[in-house]
Amino acid sequence: MSNKNNNARKYQQSEKQAEKHWGKFWIGLICFVLVLAVLFGVTVWRTKGLKDWTFGFGTEHTETRDPADNDSNSEDKDPSDDELVNSGENKGILLKSRHLDATEYDEYGIEAQANTAYSVTATVNEDAVDKSVIGSVFWKNGSSTWASGKNINDYVTLNQTVEYGLDFTLTVKQAFGEPVMIKVASCMDSEVYGTAQVDYLRELISFTGGMSIEVQGSGHILLDGRKNVYRISPEWGVGTIDGVFSKMTLHFYLNQYTVDTLNARLRQNSNTSGYTVKSRLLITVDPEGDGFIIPMNAETFLDGTGNADYAKIIINNFMAEKGIVPGESYGSSAVKAGVINIICFLTYSFGEDYSVRKTYSDEKTTLFRKDNLTLMSTIDDINLNPDHIVALPNQTE
Repeated sequence: MSNKNNNARKYQQSEKQAEKHWGKFWIGLICFVLVLAVLFGVTVWRTKGLKDWTFGFGTEHTETRDPADNDSNSEDKDPSDDELVNSGENKGILLKSRHLDATEYDEYGIEAQANTAYSVTATVNEDAVDKSVIGSVFWKNGSSTWASGKNINDYVTLNQTVEYGLDFTLTVKQAFGEPVMIKVASCMDSEVYGTAQVDYLRELISFTGGMSIEVQGSGHILLDGRKNVYRISPEWGVGTIDGVFSKMTLHFYLNQYTVDTLNARLRQNSNTSGYTVKSRLLITVDPEGDGFIIPMNAETFLDGTGNADYAKIIINNFMAEKGIVPGESYGSSAVKAGVINIICFLTYSFGEDYSVRKTYSDEKTTLFRKDNLTLMSTIDDINLNPDHIVALPNQTE
C-alpha cells in the first residue's frame, strides 16, 4: 500500500508541475504578442503621415491682391499683410494653415495692430496613443547678418490655443529679413514632428523710371519699327524673397498741340474725318523684355473709323514735320509733337496669391523723334495712285 500511495503522490506532483510550466508558457506568449502589437502601432503612427499625407502649410492662403487693369490712376495697394509660407519636413505630423482675416483677430486673441496672422493646425495619426504636441519658432539661420541679435518674438509668435493641443495661432508682427522656421513635435517622441518655413515677400515700396540712356537720343520717343527702353529703379522693403515684375503699362499723354493739330488734319479729308486723336497712348510692356515699339498707326493714335492707311500717312507727316532730332533745341513745347506726361503702372507679383500695382509719373515733356521713321518723310514719297494721295493745305505755323 505504501508503494501505491508513493506512486500516487508522485503522479499528482508531476501533474502540478506540468500545469505550472504550461501556465508560464501561455503568459509569456500573450506578453510577446502584446509587445509586437505596441511596436507595430508606434511604427504605423510614425510613418503613416509620410506615406499618406501631402504637406500643405500655406496652401489655403486665398487672399489675392490683384487690382483691375483699368485706365484710372488708382492708389497703390499696401502689401504688408501678404506673407508666404513654404512647405518643410513632414515626419509624421502634418501642418495646415488658414490665413485669418482682420475681423477674426478678436476671436483668436490677436492684437489689432498685427501685420498678419494664420491659424495653424497640426494633424497626427488618429490611432496615435498620445496626441500631445508642442510648437516653437526660430530663425532659420540665427547667426545671419540680418537675424543676429534680433529677438524672433518681436517679429513672429506661435501661440498654442490649448496646452499640448493641436491648434496654434501664428502672428506676424512686422517684416523680417531671415526665414522663420515653425516646428511642431510630439511630446511622446521628439522624432515625430512637422516643420514649415515662413517667408516674407519683400515689399516694393516705390520706384522711379525713365527712357533709357541706352537708346540713341535718350528722352526722345521712337516710333514704329524703332524700339524704346523704359528702365525702372525699385526701392525695396525688408523681406526674405523677391517677387517679379509681371506687367508694365505705360500711359503717354499727348500734349494739346499734338492733339489739336492732328485732329485738324484728319478733318480735312473725308477718308479720315471720322477719326479723333487719343489724348493718351496705352502701351503694354514686357518688364523683362528688350524694349517696346509704338506702332504709328490709326489703332494706336486714333479713335473712330476711316481709312487707316490714309490716317497713318497723316500721322507720319505730322511727326516728320513737328518732331525733333537729337541736338535740336526743344523750343516751346506748344509747337512740338510729343507727350506732356508719362505714367508707368508696374504690377509686382508672386505666384497667384499676391500682386500689387505701383505707379510712377514723369511730368517732363518728352518729344517724338522725327528722323529715322520707317515710313516716308514727306507726302511726295508715297508710292500710290495719284487719285489716292491726301492733299494737305500749306501749313503756316
